[in-house]
Amino acid sequence: MFINLTGQRYKDEYYTYECLDLTVIDFNYRQYNLSEMNGREFIHTAPIGLLPLVPLMRHSDSEQARASLFLGLAVISSLKLSKEIILKVIEVSKMENSPLFDGIREEWMSKGEDKGKVKGIIFAILKTLEKNTGQKPDKFFESRLCSIDNEDTIEKLFYATIEAKSLEQFMIALEKVEQERAGR
Repeated sequence: MFINLTGQRYKDEYYTYECLDLTVIDFNYRQYNLSEMNGREFIHTAPIGLLPLVPLMRHSDSEQARASLFLGLAVISSLKLSKEIILKVIEVSKMENSPLFDGIREEWMSKGEDKGKVKGIIFAILKTLEKNTGQKPDKFFESRLCSIDNEDTIEKLFYATIEAKSLEQFMIALEKVEQERAGR
């Protein structure tokens, strides 16, 4: 099989090569034009290595289908190319109409909001401890707090911070929370 990217219709071809009155190569092949092949059917029947060719095939002209193809092309391209190159060639706006893109965006935003809240509470814990105790928590202490990514746990620690009169008193609450997270 020969895949044609020029737009010519498919046709059966024959190729032979002779050298010194001997036939060295002799084969028949069929040339296919990708733009005439049904992309949706190809997705379900083709070997996985040919999937990057699907965007070059015939598809319904719905905006969602086209956006999903761009998104799929970007994902497959990420196996070999950097994010910067992909985003330079395939604009995000071409992918945004894909229903999958909406799901990905919602997931990112939810994770970002959760992380933002937790980081904000950690910042409040550090500043409150410094004000209540007169001591600035060190980087090791800060990294222990940052390893906690559960909002409820961080909120519990914030309430412990409000009541703590010393770093040692807060450390007891932190160790208790860490033991609970470890399942002890």
